[in-house]
Parts: sequence; structure tokens; C-alpha cells
Amino acid sequence: TEIEAVVTTAIGTGLRRGELCALRWSDLDLDTARISVSRSASLLNGEVIIKQPKTKQSRRNDALPAFVVEALRRHRSEQRKRHLLLGIGNRGTEGEAFDRADGTPWNPNELSRQFSRLVRRKKLPPTRFHDLRHGYATLALAAGVPLKIVSDSMGHARIGITADTYVHPADEQKHAKARMLDDFLNGAIKPKRSA
Repeated sequence: TEIEAVVTTAIGTGLRRGELCALRWSDLDLDTARISVSRSASLLNGEVIIKQPKTKQSRRNDALPAFVVEALRRHRSEQRKRHLLLGIGNRGTEGEAFDRADGTPWNPNELSRQFSRLVRRKKLPPTRFHDLRHGYATLALAAGVPLKIVSDSMGHARIGITADTYVHPADEQKHAKARMLDDFLNGAIKPKRSA
């Protein structure tokens, strides 16, 4: 679909929708699996403008997971073919990493609308595009990534923002916590055998 690559990248990076809409190929190094976030797209009087990211910490460099690199390689190849068919040609590294089927840049609000349509069409539970950012944080922590690294990757000014707003413990994590507590307490209260 038109938004497959951008959704995959959102899940694997936790980038804000404006950061994704402003991402250029020059911000991505697929050979070293690196991404640089230095711009954000937003709407002003109905026009898409490119501006500085939300905060100073939002300007960041990060590593990309392999599944995102793979999706971006496929997407870039398909995008080049599509641009040739549209008569746009190769926009080079300054071209948008994600664009519409007709080659125009994404409007962040339209990206959210298209995502909502996809969710309804696939009969998925109600999910906003921004929920992918929450999902990224929760999945990264469940995978064992330290909270500070997750916070930095998301461009948060303080680790508390990540912990309080974006982290939603999974049921399995809660069960694991309960098992750990059981194991600890069982070890502490079992009578010691005398020799």
C-alpha cells in the first residue's frame, strides 16, 4: 500500500509523523543502518512547511533495525520505478523518503487519515498513527532496550516523558514480574536445611 514503508519505519523507529513526512533519502544511510532526524513537516495555513524538529533533543541520529532497512530498500526501489513512470525521474538524495502515489510530499494530517482508513479497512482495533510511537516504546522496552536509549531514540528531553507517557507494560511483562517476585520470596522464606 501507499503507506506500508512509512508505517514500518514508524514502528521500528518511533519517529513522529512530521519527522517521517520531512525525511529525505540523505537522512538515511541504509548501508550502515543509520538515520538522522533534523526536520519536521507541519501544516501552516493549509500548506506543508518544513521546520526544525519539536525540541533540541528531537534532532538526533539513531540506528535502524534490520527489518526497517529491508523495508526501506524495497520502498526506494519501488519509488524510483514509480517516479520514472510518472515522468518525475530520480530526485536523488534530497528527494522525500516517503511520498504519495502521485509523487507529491505527504501532508502529516493526510498521512494520519490514510492510516485510519487502512485500520478500518483491515478491521483492526481503533489505532491512531501516533499510537505507533507508543507501540515502538513498549516493544523496545519489552525487547530489553534500556529506557534511556528508548527515550533518546524518540527525541525526548527527559526520560520521564517516555516512562510516563509512552510506556505501556504488556501483560507478559506483568506476569514475568509476578513470577520474579514469587521466585524471590519463595527463596527467602524456604527453611534452610541443617547439615
